[in-house]
Amino acid sequence: MGMYLRDVRTATALIRSRSKNNAMQTAILEISRMTSQASVNGVRSALSVIRGVADVEVSLESGQANVRFDPHKAIPEQFKKAVWVMGCEVERVTLGGAEPTESY
Repeated sequence: MGMYLRDVRTATALIRSRSKNNAMQTAILEISRMTSQASVNGVRSALSVIRGVADVEVSLESGQANVRFDPHKAIPEQFKKAVWVMGCEVERVTLGGAEPTESY
């Protein structure tokens, strides 16, 4: 009985872990007026503090930010506002990574 209970707990933990990972989504933000490393750092910081954002990568060279987030806790409109507060502008948001599933 003890072995069975441990296996059920392990399976439950694994299912919860996978469902959390599956809930994450990626947004690619195309950003204008990001002209320095300071603005890159500011954009990264502003996006990172949004509830539901798990990871942020910002590139000055490409003018893009990749944001991995939980769509149940954060929405792309929040990303646009956070970037705007830092003095930059989001020109386009593509959801779903390299294969866009939805654009704004």
